[in-house]
Amino acid sequence: MKIGLFTELYPPSIGGQELRFQQLAHAFSNRGHDVFVFTIDHRGNLPAFEQEARVTIFRHPSDPNYLKPNSAFRRSPKTILAYSVWCRKAARKHKFDLKIYNQWPLLHIPFATFTHGITVIDWCELRSGLLWSLIQSSLPRFGHANMAVSTEVADKIRQHSPDVTVCIPSGLTLSDYKGLPKHERSGITYIGRLNQHKNLPLLIKTFESLRQMGYHGRLTIAGSGPEAERISAACNSSPESDNIEFLGHVSDKAKCELLGRSEFLLITSQREGFPRIAAEAMASGTPVITADYPDNGTVSIVNEYQCGEIAPPDPTAIARAILRCQPEWDRISATAIQNSRTLDWGNLVAQFETAIRGIHS
Repeated sequence: MKIGLFTELYPPSIGGQELRFQQLAHAFSNRGHDVFVFTIDHRGNLPAFEQEARVTIFRHPSDPNYLKPNSAFRRSPKTILAYSVWCRKAARKHKFDLKIYNQWPLLHIPFATFTHGITVIDWCELRSGLLWSLIQSSLPRFGHANMAVSTEVADKIRQHSPDVTVCIPSGLTLSDYKGLPKHERSGITYIGRLNQHKNLPLLIKTFESLRQMGYHGRLTIAGSGPEAERISAACNSSPESDNIEFLGHVSDKAKCELLGRSEFLLITSQREGFPRIAAEAMASGTPVITADYPDNGTVSIVNEYQCGEIAPPDPTAIARAILRCQPEWDRISATAIQNSRTLDWGNLVAQFETAIRGIHS
């Protein structure tokens, strides 16, 4: 098939959705498909055309201020409009057999109508609130099918669209992940973007409570983002600062090594879809502890894959959940590894191909 992927951001931008679409592109190409990616040049100096094996990348428009617009919006509305129009033109020009649209930046989805080929909308998260409810109840109807990053998201999309909705989690190359036995592991780890909704002050306070309860491990925070300076300062001012290590951005190899030697991965985000790092922790045999927020998709992951523990968003409650998991660590770790085998990219793409077979544009 000739496949077009339409997503606002793509590596070298760093984030869960960027990695999801990059790996989805390569998984499709590994199965013999010709893949074309259409994304925004968010730096203003990235190549307009790039080739990665059988994956062709096009970038337009070019806006170095896309992620930091001088307006009340988190993204530049002018750039989103230009990108949406360009996506429509590209879809008409290339006549794809299959087009997959990342839900972000939303506006490009209506522009996908009346273009050649099967249109699939990929949903990474759903949000609460009246405006979001209206958006999320209408946009799923613009495609021929929907793809969701988790079972929870898929179930909610099915409430709004009669079309096929298939759950395709963010996949993994399982051979990249290995974990040490419990007696060689230690500490709590956070790996991910340093954004406000990641709620890292709660993570730091949870670690402080955990230490007060007698926990001897350290806390390691790895990642980059707009909150990096504030999080670094919070680590330095913590009464447990001597036991907190702030690494900043780490390489993929270092990330895998860190997961494989950590006792627990802690996610205190207020909002998540299917965080890739949770799947990576599963493949590493590292239990996931998360906070029970309504929009935190990690909760559904822990429930579905039985890979950790969920606690109310309170430092003491989360700390107690971590301590409860310690005697059960070997069982949770083994279950996480076993269930991670369902997340292999090759199997996921094959499932997707089967699910959309027979859909006609």
